[in-house]
Order: sequence, then C-alpha cells, then structure tokens
Amino acid sequence: MRPFSRHLPEQPPESMSLRATILLGVVLGLAGILLVWWVLRESYELLVVVGFVAFFAALFHWHNVSLRQMHQSRTGESICGFARSFKKGTVEPWVIRATYVECVKYTEVDGAVCAVRHDDRLEDLGIVDEDVDSLFIDICQRAFRDTTSVESNPYAGRMQTVGDMALAVNYQGKIQMAEQEAEPDFLLRR
Repeated sequence: MRPFSRHLPEQPPESMSLRATILLGVVLGLAGILLVWWVLRESYELLVVVGFVAFFAALFHWHNVSLRQMHQSRTGESICGFARSFKKGTVEPWVIRATYVECVKYTEVDGAVCAVRHDDRLEDLGIVDEDVDSLFIDICQRAFRDTTSVESNPYAGRMQTVGDMALAVNYQGKIQMAEQEAEPDFLLRR
C-alpha cells in the first residue's frame, strides 16, 4: 500500500557549493574594493551606487509588505482549501502536497508562512522565471515523478499559477519504486 501524502520525505536543505562560495567571496571582495576606491575619489558614482541599493531595498520591502498583507487575508487557510480547489481525482494527493509544501516556502516573512491558493500567480509569490524550472524539479522529486520527458508536457512553458504547476507535475509519469522501496525509510522511523 502506498503511504499517505503527509509522509512525504523532507527535502534536505540546499547548501552552496564550494565554487559558488568562492565566487560569492570574490564578488563581495571586489565590490568592497570598488566601494573604498569610489569613496577615496569622492565622485558622484558613489551616489549612483547608493541609489541602486536604495531602489532594490525598496523593492524588497514592498514585496515583504505585500506578503504580510497576504498573510493577514489568509489566516485560517491551509492545504485543505488548496486541495479542494482541484477537481476530485484530477491531481494525485502526493502532487498536491508536494506543490503546496514547495510553494509555501516562497511566502515566508518573519518566520511565518502563508497558505497558497490554486490561482496564485508564481510571480506574485516571488518565483521568477529562473526559479520555475528548479521548483518544478523539486516538486517532481518530492512527489516521485519523472523529470526526463519534460518537453512532451503540455504545461511546459505555460506555468503561470500554482495550480498550473501542480497540473504540470501531475502530467509527468510516476517513478516506479521497487517492491522493497514501497515502504520508504522515513515511514519506519518513529
């Protein structure tokens, strides 16, 4: 018997690779050197840089404010409402739960997460085009779905909402687990 979807395995936290860490250190070091050089020159370029930083800080703050408003308007909502928004039997429960769990991560503000809805636009949650593909792969892995034939998926390239993401993942074929893996290890730990 297949285990319930609430027993989905936890995704291990992603850590930066050594190459990415070194690259980030080099970029931050160069940025620091350039900042010191501009301050020593006392030129207007520093003002431009500060303006860009202030602009992006304002964008970040605006995004957090909109997420806080979303939190306030959705108190009491849960995965149940998200699951009920799909026609019964059209999307597998594992796909619904995996989509919900992965998309909720993008709504975190001040340590709290907000319920997502079927018609939430991915852009509004802060999921940009570059993140859609990696989010799709993460959801497929959590729901034990195949990720090799994404090109034949009719939803590929058309995922605009959280519901579209769930339908796209549901279209992918299931990964066949061996008989000995029918009861995953995470179910046996108590």
